[in-house]
Amino acid sequence: MSELFPYSNILAGSLVLIVGFGIHWLNQVANLLHWELMPKQGLVINIPVNTKKIERFISISDITIGWLYGIIGVGLYLGTSWGYTLAWIPGIMLTAEGISYWIMTKPKHATTKYFSYFTRMEWSALNFFTGILIILVAWHAL
Repeated sequence: MSELFPYSNILAGSLVLIVGFGIHWLNQVANLLHWELMPKQGLVINIPVNTKKIERFISISDITIGWLYGIIGVGLYLGTSWGYTLAWIPGIMLTAEGISYWIMTKPKHATTKYFSYFTRMEWSALNFFTGILIILVAWHAL
């Protein structure tokens, strides 16, 4: 297998572990454990009141998928063939989350003083560019 650039698998694996597993999975577990505290701290989207079920569904789906990010991150970090094959999953999901977070939080940004524009931009960009890098690493390993 060829690499996109030297040690690209280590960078991609580390980003999957940090962004995918570390931030998404751990944040969503904390969100479910302390449901009322996390939106006040600005650590979850906190969709309007009538969609609390959707917000909990998003948390549960992130928790369900998050453990897989950890396994894939380790596989990428070690440079295994299955790690490159499975890297498409977090690559596509993080890219989609970067785009959807930007779209979903636009109404929230306009209505609250606690929601920072830079946090919105940074989180969307972090997810999007991490996803794109992981897709490029997986593509190049074909």
